[in-house]
Amino acid sequence: MTRESEDALDDLRRGIKTRQVLYEETVQLIKLFLRLFPFPPFYGRLRRSLALLPHKQIPPDVVP
Repeated sequence: MTRESEDALDDLRRGIKTRQVLYEETVQLIKLFLRLFPFPPFYGRLRRSLALLPHKQIPPDVVP
């Protein structure tokens, strides 16, 4: 493997990890917001949608 392709793979791994961290932080912020303001009716649907989301890893088809 050439040095350029190794660098490209490292950049790709870092990018995926960054997206993973952003995704997890976004889910945590939404959950916190729902805990603080649990009253509007559409929040039930949002809460159910959040429960269906993967919490450990983003599946490959979800990563843009």
